[in-house]
Amino acid sequence: MAASGVRYAFIRVGNPQTGLDPQFAANMRNAAAAGIRTGVYYYSHATTVEAATLEAMQTLNWIKDYSVNYPVVYDVEAGGQRSLSAAQMQAIVNTYCSIIDAAGYYPVVYSYKSFMQTKLGGIPWDKWVAQYGNSLDYNGAAFWQYTNKGRLPGINSNVDMNYQFKNYDQLIVSDGFVPHNGSIRFYAGWKMQTGWVNLGGIKFHMDDLGNLQTGWFIDKDNKIYYLMPGDGHAAIGVQAVDGVTYLFDINGVRCTGFTTIGDATFYNDPLTGALQTGWFITPDGNTYYAEDTGAIAKGVYVIKDVIYYFNEKGALVRNGSVTIDGIKFVTTADGIILPATP
Repeated sequence: MAASGVRYAFIRVGNPQTGLDPQFAANMRNAAAAGIRTGVYYYSHATTVEAATLEAMQTLNWIKDYSVNYPVVYDVEAGGQRSLSAAQMQAIVNTYCSIIDAAGYYPVVYSYKSFMQTKLGGIPWDKWVAQYGNSLDYNGAAFWQYTNKGRLPGINSNVDMNYQFKNYDQLIVSDGFVPHNGSIRFYAGWKMQTGWVNLGGIKFHMDDLGNLQTGWFIDKDNKIYYLMPGDGHAAIGVQAVDGVTYLFDINGVRCTGFTTIGDATFYNDPLTGALQTGWFITPDGNTYYAEDTGAIAKGVYVIKDVIYYFNEKGALVRNGSVTIDGIKFVTTADGIILPATP
């Protein structure tokens, strides 16, 4: 079929009256083996919002073990639906499609032209319109079914034939980020992801609805992260947020207290996480000095032409003595280093 120019196929899932199509599994496997992108369609009999909810859950249960890499189509044209008002039908369709969408699939609504025009004009979902003939008298359709008497090599019966007007290749991807309703989702193996996503060591977090998160985020272990505006990656290293500078470790966790990175030691306020610079005193009463980068001074250090001495952990040494290159020095109560008295 792929050799015949067929780029996609929609496999019937089933309906609430007869259940799962007995050929569904085989059809999905065969389409995938033939290299054809595969969507599915579900034939609805719902006449209430409650029934539409059950149909959506049934659809999700039937397709969960397969790679559905084209839209999930809701076929609404059953006889019991024709007597419903436009408001009733739109509520049914919106219920089903919202549940499908929230699960990470791309919903499309199928029906014939007059039903679309009289019952479904106000729905926000992509539409697949059946109108047999040489032209389509409907604006904005994503698909047009123009015949049910098509022929394809390898199939010994008539088949439905369609034109596609919307590029779903960019909207439904196997792996990567995809724009979605003003936010961004991430897919892996055709499945929408939630929680942490790691791409080459760069972390992103998707909420329970699959939407990319930005800004401050606290996980279940009370670890705090900052997810950068724009692409949402977790900040690492020194990062200014709303005028305050913070330090984030290699996993993106906001640091508190002392943190050592390489040869440098940093100190972040235990409560606010703010990176300390300049002179500061820790709760244990020790005094430290950090450069503008946040790196804590150690050893002999000159600040505004005054020489101080800090120990190996960075604490200012007061009223002490120290030997540097074989020469003895003392430190004052202010930590100033002076030559030792002979």
